[in-house]
Amino acid sequence: MNFEPTEEHLALLDALEKLLAQTKTEPMDGRRSLFSEKLDAALESSGMLDAAGLDEFGIVAAALLVEEVSRLPTVVEVGASALIRPILCPSWPRPLAVIAGQRQRPARFMCQARSVVFIGEREVRVAALEQGDCAST
Repeated sequence: MNFEPTEEHLALLDALEKLLAQTKTEPMDGRRSLFSEKLDAALESSGMLDAAGLDEFGIVAAALLVEEVSRLPTVVEVGASALIRPILCPSWPRPLAVIAGQRQRPARFMCQARSVVFIGEREVRVAALEQGDCAST
């Protein structure tokens, strides 16, 4: 198996590096992590989160993107948006929350999410979220 990134993967990572350099990713209030709406919007508008659904990039490029963004001191919902959304529900708005099992379970990024994926034993469903559907604690 070849683990060397392709030219397309390297180009995506280079573009991501430039985007991250342009987007301030340091938490401003001293907390260990902080959801960065600026970075989230930059990633969405760049189209990079759709890489998994494109033949020239695919799931490997999406995984590389998630790994790189996950190293940052700020937090954005990138895993589900880069790895699940382009393949399962590309037209649904993001950020995306994922609930596996019982629908009453809490989900990471639920309060920022605009769509939610419910993964049950026998089915997968997607639903849109409106402002006010989630209350933060």
